[in-house]
Amino acid sequence: MKFTSIVGIALSALIAGCATAPPPMPIPQQITDLEQSGVLLTEMVRPQYPYGRGIYVGNGLVISASHVVQDIQPGTWLKLNIWTSDGGGRLLWRSQKWARGRDDLALIRVGDALLNHAMQGEFMSPGPMLTATPVCDAMPTETRDVFVVGWQYILATKLEVNKSNGQFNLSNQVEHGISGSGVVDAEKHCLLGVVSSQNSHPAILSAYEEGSYTGGPQHTLITPIDKTVFEKMLEEARDLNADD
Repeated sequence: MKFTSIVGIALSALIAGCATAPPPMPIPQQITDLEQSGVLLTEMVRPQYPYGRGIYVGNGLVISASHVVQDIQPGTWLKLNIWTSDGGGRLLWRSQKWARGRDDLALIRVGDALLNHAMQGEFMSPGPMLTATPVCDAMPTETRDVFVVGWQYILATKLEVNKSNGQFNLSNQVEHGISGSGVVDAEKHCLLGVVSSQNSHPAILSAYEEGSYTGGPQHTLITPIDKTVFEKMLEEARDLNADD
């Protein structure tokens, strides 16, 4: 076979593959608006990773990942960024018995000053800078189109359910520093979970926890949440902060 024929066949295969590749999922206006529910949490995690993310779910509350605030005691005030505003918030509750992709959840209340400013908007950008993403009624049972929503960050991808081990994974890897970002159902526009870990492989997770992780692809694992889990978080947070 001539070289030109080989090249022609290769090009034909490449073109055919490109023609059948699914187009990227469009980001609807409702999801673009929900990007304003993303919250940046700073000065709270390990020295080498001094920030994380969370998502605003309404009533002054932000949901994030427990490992983002694992060294912070409930009741501690934290520095938060909401869109173009910064201020404080208080850690209400975090899961004490979490693992990557399992119960890796935390609850934060936005300080009144920051919340009021974020809801009022700015002179150059009237209207609220903060949009609530409600928690979904139930956890997913099958693959779903989702958007990862964080502070000034949005990614279209798929949430995959691994029925053999009960894990929830993203089909795309996300960049470092996205832990705690919300995973939003593309159809219902509600919160299905938060980004928990950059890799589901036990060896990488172990190296990460030991501080010997040297880089490479990470974020895939998701900690799921639904209204039942959320209500339990609120109940435990109320008990924990009963004296406040």
